[in-house]
Amino acid sequence: MKSNFKKSIVIHKNQISKKEKKEIMFLIRKENQKSILSQLSENVLFNYLNLVVRSKYLILFSLKFKNKIVAYALVARKPLYLISEISTLKFSILFDLLARIKILTIINLFLTISKIDNFFINKNFIKLKEKSLNLNLLAVKSNFQSKGIGKYFLKEIFNKLKISKKNNITCETFSSRATKFYQNKFAFKVMGKKIRFFKTLTVLSLQEV
Repeated sequence: MKSNFKKSIVIHKNQISKKEKKEIMFLIRKENQKSILSQLSENVLFNYLNLVVRSKYLILFSLKFKNKIVAYALVARKPLYLISEISTLKFSILFDLLARIKILTIINLFLTISKIDNFFINKNFIKLKEKSLNLNLLAVKSNFQSKGIGKYFLKEIFNKLKISKKNNITCETFSSRATKFYQNKFAFKVMGKKIRFFKTLTVLSLQEV
């Protein structure tokens, strides 16, 4: 199946269609259910995606099959840009979560912004992480999983970003299956856990400290 994806990697810059936003939103809701983004309303999430594609510091990738998005990934040039680049949406996000009584999500957002969630992370790694590219989210549509598509997609992203152990990238996941994927397919190392309610995030790095 991988041969069908040649030249189907898309980097969304400056604009993104409503159809593409809906397809990415579906993946976020279905495959990244524990993420903060998955808890946002459609309108706020669409505004977020519009902002991402206009950013110089956030990169949105997608993988298409028969003109439909079957995988997506969000990469930040540094983790701090995940917060700073969406500062114009902070009140919209907060009011949206309050209106729908997403209290745990608000607490997790506070932990992220305040960096309290780094309490159990090695301080040397935190310094490395602050300078590294960050794979914030990655998802593959369920019926395309376990077919080598995730490995192909991420490898293509790494090639485009010229990722190596000298140009480190970090990522975080709630899933033990995803943790094994990063470890077995790309030699990521587990660097610690981030505090979340009610499930911790596993933090991984391509470069050991």
